[in-house]
Amino acid sequence: MSEKYWTDDKLDWLRAHANGVPRAEILVQFNKAFNQNIKKSQLDGAMNRYFINCNVDCKFKKGQESYNKGKSIYEYMSPEAIAKIRQTQFKAGHNKWHSKGDVYLKVKHGRKQPYIRIGKTWKDEMIYARYVYEQNTGEKLTPDDYIVHLDGNYENCEFSNLMKVEKNDHLRIIKEGAGDGYIKGSAELNKAHILVNQLIGVVKRKENGNE
Repeated sequence: MSEKYWTDDKLDWLRAHANGVPRAEILVQFNKAFNQNIKKSQLDGAMNRYFINCNVDCKFKKGQESYNKGKSIYEYMSPEAIAKIRQTQFKAGHNKWHSKGDVYLKVKHGRKQPYIRIGKTWKDEMIYARYVYEQNTGEKLTPDDYIVHLDGNYENCEFSNLMKVEKNDHLRIIKEGAGDGYIKGSAELNKAHILVNQLIGVVKRKENGNE
């Protein structure tokens, strides 16, 4: 906020009303008095810069009530602030939390793909493609196992569209190919591409005496 905003009349008002009043309440009164919608950080900056003290210990004490307790939000928030929080409020019928077994889309590490809730907490989730693969094969995947969506569509988690690739084979495909190394929309070509690279991996391991 520029220096010009804090005119003499506003600073005089703060000096006259600040003593003995918490800054959160000063902010509400200031915005009402001058028909403004400044943030508390802006008020704090001005009061610190112009050495205007409220002389209030802002720590809550036993039995102390909040300044907005029992008040409607219309009594201590500007219309603009109310409109802003309305945008983030849960709507009727909106699930606030995924239940165990729910499948949902999530963007993580820049990639949008389905996840499944496998427990009660927000941490108990799993990439749905890995879940589908394990359920169909009975195999427990390791962190070095990568599940490829053969058609390039991360939302298509049909078991027939999934193929396990070991980390080293996956990295070789990415290194040697364009983009992420796979051909989007071509499941058969990707499957063949993976099988060839897996064979190359077996040959190299044998040459190095690792197999």
